[in-house]
Amino acid sequence: MPIVEVYGVGKYGVVKDIAPHLLPAEAWTDGNNVRFTLEVVKRTEGRTQIFDPPPVIPAFIMGTQSAVEFLWLYTSLSKAYAIQGVSHVDITRVSGDYTASLAREWNGVVFQGIPIVNNGIDVPQQWATISTATKLTDLPNWPAAKRAKVIRAFKSFLIGLNITESSVNKPHRVLWSAAADPGTVPVTWDIADPTREAGQVDLSDINAGFLRDGGSVGDAFALYKDESTWIMRFIGGQSIFSQHQVSSSSGILAARCWTPVL
Repeated sequence: MPIVEVYGVGKYGVVKDIAPHLLPAEAWTDGNNVRFTLEVVKRTEGRTQIFDPPPVIPAFIMGTQSAVEFLWLYTSLSKAYAIQGVSHVDITRVSGDYTASLAREWNGVVFQGIPIVNNGIDVPQQWATISTATKLTDLPNWPAAKRAKVIRAFKSFLIGLNITESSVNKPHRVLWSAAADPGTVPVTWDIADPTREAGQVDLSDINAGFLRDGGSVGDAFALYKDESTWIMRFIGGQSIFSQHQVSSSSGILAARCWTPVL
């Protein structure tokens, strides 16, 4: 029986949705406990425990870098913890537990070096100093009667999406802060202050579903609903931001269901 040499056997990986006779020689029709990298096939090396088991069930996790070390910040439905080395340290706010009811409610962003986490029910939380000796605290200057489903960062602004105000949900509303100085959080979200940049807008396509998420895409900020996509750009002046719809037929299913591609 002749021997056929095949090079680049890790080029395509496992392909199950095309008939085997239509595949190139480098493709595999099945595999188990292997991984494909650098065009070669390697045995999966398995898993090893790095950290001690967490004291709570993690619902959300994000990496944070201080001046001296890298720490993981994670939340359960009611607690916040930081991983330092192999230790889990409780950094829940001093005032008490959080009240998230679903894991997907949590989201977060590092804004000008300051980690901020949010669940849409409690006041957004900041980690003012990235250290296990510091507890999370309420985000300063956040409007007491408002909550945001999602908080993201864009340039020197924080942006809240899908706002609830005095227990009334405004699912099409975008709220942005005043511009913050480097290394600080915004000093106000007061949309009535003409000396500051804070403002809000309701996206007009109410039949396209609710605002789910958003994020920086190059020099713009993308806003995603269930069935539409908008772009927001900083223009300054009285409007501060412009908004225009770029798709009336596609959006995202839920928060964190997007990634920037430039």
